[in-house]
Amino acid sequence: MIIGGTGQVGAAVVRALAAEPSCAEVVMVNRRAISLNADPRVRQVVLDTAAAGFPSEVTRLARSMIAQGDPVFAACCVGVGQGSLKWSEEELKALEIGVVGGFARGCQAGGITRFALLSAVGSTSKSRIRYVRIMGLKEETVQAVGFQRLAIFRPGIIAGNVHTPGYVARLGCLIPGRFGVIEQDDIARAFVAEFVGSTAQDGLVIIEHARQMLSALESIRAVADESRGLERGTIRMACFPVVLATIFPPILRRFKQSHPGIDVITLEASDEEVDALIAAKQVDIGT
Repeated sequence: MIIGGTGQVGAAVVRALAAEPSCAEVVMVNRRAISLNADPRVRQVVLDTAAAGFPSEVTRLARSMIAQGDPVFAACCVGVGQGSLKWSEEELKALEIGVVGGFARGCQAGGITRFALLSAVGSTSKSRIRYVRIMGLKEETVQAVGFQRLAIFRPGIIAGNVHTPGYVARLGCLIPGRFGVIEQDDIARAFVAEFVGSTAQDGLVIIEHARQMLSALESIRAVADESRGLERGTIRMACFPVVLATIFPPILRRFKQSHPGIDVITLEASDEEVDALIAAKQVDIGT
């Protein structure tokens, strides 16, 4: 179940989920009806997000989905982005905290235990910057709901988005780390990876390196493909610490299921150390 699926990133997440074979259905919670594609697995439910009974309606919807027997996850891609400059603080809070918080509470009350939230890089409720502060308050609101697992995605500059001018995306490519550019389709794939990883550990994970998560998985697969036919082998990988601690474990578990004879040895390293380790051929993959 997803709210905010009509926006730029949200629509990309819907497309990515619909393309995932293990996803039985994508239910979009929309404020108004939209035209859907021909995929029978995607449907929409129109709810008044400003109504006092909105959380209760979400709860009923969640329970009806869970009753079908498949695991149900929830995603929130609500966001104003560049348009926030035209909104008052009260309007922003009503959407980013009120609507998002109501949706999250409704999901949790309906039995959904795993939730993914789209936020923004650097979000903190202590910031003097209005948008960053409200994003931080949104995160705190959803954290307080008490999901078994909550994944918060904090992208930097989003490329492939109509709200991001082309020159900004090109300049963002020069910015290293979490503030740099990430394609909106990569964010969508990261959302899918979060839900497909059914063995993901409980708790809170803040994902500010979605590109690294995806490149880690793709790099391992590439090395494994090169070793296809081998029953046993070892892959040595150096990676940024936060990725190894929070994002990499579910990816590694899925990889081990597919390649039980190949061991993956991981090493924590900074960006500079990763480059040096690769140059010295002490690791096979650096991300």
